[in-house]
Amino acid sequence: LPAETDPAAIGPVDVVVVTVKMWAVEALAPTLKPLLGKDTAVIPLQNGIDAPEVLAQALGWEHVVYGSANMNAAIEEPGVIRQRNPHYGITVAEKQGNASDRLSKVKAVFNGAGISFEVGNDGPALLWDKFIGLVSNSSLCALLRSPMGVVQKDDDSWALYSKRSEEHTSELQSLRHLVCRLLLEKK
Repeated sequence: LPAETDPAAIGPVDVVVVTVKMWAVEALAPTLKPLLGKDTAVIPLQNGIDAPEVLAQALGWEHVVYGSANMNAAIEEPGVIRQRNPHYGITVAEKQGNASDRLSKVKAVFNGAGISFEVGNDGPALLWDKFIGLVSNSSLCALLRSPMGVVQKDDDSWALYSKRSEEHTSELQSLRHLVCRLLLEKK
């Protein structure tokens, strides 16, 4: 596919996957307008919890969905990237939490290309699950004074990471439910 720098030259599309760093989302959002058709799904895959709201302010919630990508890839050697997380993939959800034809179609395309893609029913929970996981990953990397790629390559560090992940799953789920309940009460 040829690359294009002008969204207007492309015109309306079915899906826009937003993968820029979070600090660039606000400036990027209005430039995506020429890509929007009636049922276009804009899927943000940033770390953090603010991207959907920032995009929706510029593009409207009728286009923006919640999105979360989970993976732990590291460069094994030049030209070789190793995926160590057995639960990698993309999960999305409509703002209202309902199933939609457009996301079912997107799922079929991604799955057909061999990319794990699921449609959830609780967008904020998707983002908070990932955020909580990132906080724990970051703390482990800080403790080991190593980036995640180094942690993945070292068997002892990876064993510590895996054990920590297993031990904290139930605590993280409890915390997610608490955070989501507090957010709902705040609204």
